[in-house]
Amino acid sequence: TVLRQLLKFGRTLVGSTVDVTEGIKPLYKPNARPEIIWTDEEIDRFILIAHREKKPELANVLRLAALTGLRRSSLISVKLAHVAEQALIKRARKAVRGRRRLIALPTFSSLARLLSELRHSKRRPGVKTLLVNASGGTWDGDYLTHEFTRIRDLAEIKLIDQDTPNRKPKTIMKTLHDVRGTFATKM
Repeated sequence: TVLRQLLKFGRTLVGSTVDVTEGIKPLYKPNARPEIIWTDEEIDRFILIAHREKKPELANVLRLAALTGLRRSSLISVKLAHVAEQALIKRARKAVRGRRRLIALPTFSSLARLLSELRHSKRRPGVKTLLVNASGGTWDGDYLTHEFTRIRDLAEIKLIDQDTPNRKPKTIMKTLHDVRGTFATKM
């Protein structure tokens, strides 16, 4: 998109009528998923299935994501030391526009209750992360995504997109990242 605009500007300077970018498809669809959110019923169903599958730690991941809107990398790197009485404060793991932003989330009542519960999770010695896996260790991002997806599929959490003109409805599986939109919508 940027290159296309730059070349368009250059064409006006040199008086060219040839658009060399014509026919190049975009690499991504901007804002392709912004409307996808998890409903309360889907969150409850995921938590129920996670407990049934003896994976309550995945329910904790979803619960924390829904109350903070954090990305996966930031979720699994929140340390006990980041949790203060009035706020959860840490640097984001992902750089946006070349900077790692400071995350400062006020601890409203439901988040404060969850943080208190998570502080008392069983941890292996030396583990300082708020979220822990089944063995009390820190989460590996790829393993978390794999296990989260497995529970999501068992819970059948998906969106049926009816807004596909001239085509049959499209099924979109909801992701952990979509929970960020859920948080933003609820706020």
